[in-house]
Amino acid sequence: MIHGDLGAWNMLFTKEYIHIIDMGEVRRGNHHFDVAAALTSTIPSSVKERELDIIVADFECGYGHGNAALNRKSLYQQIHVWILRGCLAVIRERGMNSPTILYVERTIEVLKRFKVILY
Repeated sequence: MIHGDLGAWNMLFTKEYIHIIDMGEVRRGNHHFDVAAALTSTIPSSVKERELDIIVADFECGYGHGNAALNRKSLYQQIHVWILRGCLAVIRERGMNSPTILYVERTIEVLKRFKVILY
């Protein structure tokens, strides 16, 4: 089972735990989709490739402590889906204008950084 919308907006952080809320989209699915949502929603678009590499490695290490394995290729594919889904939602809501185009371009640059790290 996956959350289906596991972005930062559905995680409450305390000193000791991360609490997951809003279980309205729970369903069967690839757990890499939730990981993709969590990663992409908590990493700023200004992240540099080296920083991203460290963040992904730390995340993999922590995720592995829960006895769950991450497949980098599958994770990249789900990040690709998550990012494109987000870009399409922004275009639908705000239309094609200069700020939207800039947002999509920055987001695609982040996707390219993920590809370098995960492939």
